[in-house]
Amino acid sequence: MPLVISTTFVMDAKLALLFILDCSKRNISTIPIFPLGVHVVNLKFNEIEIIRNGTFKMLQNLTELDLSFNQLVELESDAFVGLHSLQKLSLQNNTLRYSFLSIPESVFMPLISLEYLNIKFNHKPAEDNLLESDIFDLYVPTLETLEIDVFVPVNSPDSGIFTSNITSLKTLITGICVITELREATFDNFEKLSISIYHLVQ
Repeated sequence: MPLVISTTFVMDAKLALLFILDCSKRNISTIPIFPLGVHVVNLKFNEIEIIRNGTFKMLQNLTELDLSFNQLVELESDAFVGLHSLQKLSLQNNTLRYSFLSIPESVFMPLISLEYLNIKFNHKPAEDNLLESDIFDLYVPTLETLEIDVFVPVNSPDSGIFTSNITSLKTLITGICVITELREATFDNFEKLSISIYHLVQ
């Protein structure tokens, strides 16, 4: 049975024509091949488990990609290669573990235009898999808004949980938030940052 995709063309605020594909709620487990000129792809509420290397490499015009509410367990290291124009990426409500096995260290590096990243409400890591600062060591210098679960163990160091790689960050929104203590140096690198904690776990 062929995949039914909803196609829409709309004008954005700058009167540019946007090519939007809605593939949500199609029960697909493999990402289909998309037209090269597409700007927005919605893949919410499907059964996708892995994003393979080079999956989107030809979609150089893509500005928004929504993969939330799938069954994602792994992003391969070159999963987002080619997405130089991507500004908004949503991976929330999947089963990604906060480890380099699920989210490789360099996976977001090709996203040189990324301004918004949502990876909150993913699978809670095992106690021995907490990434005290590594999960925040994202090389996304253009990122302005980050939505993420925050797991900081009791014995975490006094230093900040973010590095200098995302100093453009203005808004941090937490999903599940397990922080035992905020210290003076926690957000040292972020002069522009505002913080919203929506879901606290004590």
